[in-house]
Amino acid sequence: MPEIVMELELILVSAQRSGARIADLFDEIGSLALARADVAAEVQMSTSPMRATVLVFAAAPLVYVAARGGLPTAAGPGQALASMVGAGLFLTGLGVVAWMVSKAT
Repeated sequence: MPEIVMELELILVSAQRSGARIADLFDEIGSLALARADVAAEVQMSTSPMRATVLVFAAAPLVYVAARGGLPTAAGPGQALASMVGAGLFLTGLGVVAWMVSKAT
């Protein structure tokens, strides 16, 4: 298990120097590795509803725009500005959500 490599190296180096019995230490490191694997599985399971929600909220506007054949043309400069602000907010929100999902998983 790659997540316990550092701990194993420390134990092996210490045991080589001291000649101590290390069976109990290996048992503890095995328990640590299992605990880390359990936590990773719990995080994966607990973030799956969030990832599904992100998919729906991100995909719904994109599917809507694609179904309409693209973005509608603006009738005037005020509407164009509102469209650009809305698109910017959507893209910013999409970026923040992607960052949150990447931190959570």
